[in-house]
Amino acid sequence: MNRILEKKTGGNKRTLFIILGGVHGNEPVGIQTIEKIFVAIEKISIEGTVVGIVGNKKACLKGVRYIEHDLNRLFLKKMIETSRAQQNPTNEYAELIELIDCIKNEIEQTQPEKVFLIDVHSTSAESPLFSLVNNDKSTWEIAGALHAPVVTGLSGKLSGGSTLEYFISKNFNVPMCAISIEAGQHKNPIAVQRAFNFILKLLEYTGIVQKSVIDMCAVPDEVQNLPRLVKFAYRHAITKNIGFMMNWGYKSFQKIKKGEVLGRDKNGIVISPQDGFILMPLYQAQGNDGFFLVEEML
Repeated sequence: MNRILEKKTGGNKRTLFIILGGVHGNEPVGIQTIEKIFVAIEKISIEGTVVGIVGNKKACLKGVRYIEHDLNRLFLKKMIETSRAQQNPTNEYAELIELIDCIKNEIEQTQPEKVFLIDVHSTSAESPLFSLVNNDKSTWEIAGALHAPVVTGLSGKLSGGSTLEYFISKNFNVPMCAISIEAGQHKNPIAVQRAFNFILKLLEYTGIVQKSVIDMCAVPDEVQNLPRLVKFAYRHAITKNIGFMMNWGYKSFQKIKKGEVLGRDKNGIVISPQDGFILMPLYQAQGNDGFFLVEEML
């Protein structure tokens, strides 16, 4: 598997648009979306460079979230320096360095005026499409213009560094807009279509494709009544030995009440500490996040 899956350059606009898929190897939606996007733009003119990149190649080939470490928790300067200092970094440490160097190389080659990086994910629970953004409020506006719920405030709240926290302007000396999208349940084919629609709208929004070239899709009914902008409120962290089991049937953006029993672990029941919306409840073996709670920003 090549690190760069697809690439297309055209026109004079110096915009680099990166679609990142497979940061988690059990989430094929990202790679499938990259393939679908490049079929759509194959025979049309574009303004700028669009490139599709694989995150964790080894995990993707095995179909697992990660081999040793969650790649989407390793994007910390200290971790990157440690990985570079190793003579022969392995598994996710090697993937981390190769991925960063690949993106740096694309930036050096294209000399862009602006970089957009869209990190495509899926979830173990059923979910509508939503986006996650860092603390750059201009990114909130871009994500919000694409008619899907936007989640803010996760930066610094995870057990490590994510792509959203590392792919920022100051780390690459170029204006950079990073958006992570969660397209739906891993095996639900509609997740690919959702991610495809979102990215096409963003390609049009950024001027890389003309609005008249590709028929843009209407806002899906499933997000019409969801909050447009929410902020992080609570993360239920878990460890491998805690034996956490989420109660079955929860889906992202489902309303939750304070005191509601959400699951169990070896210490007993797990309840919600507050009212809110549940996000990414865990229904898979790997992962250190049992669930998140978010609340609407007024």
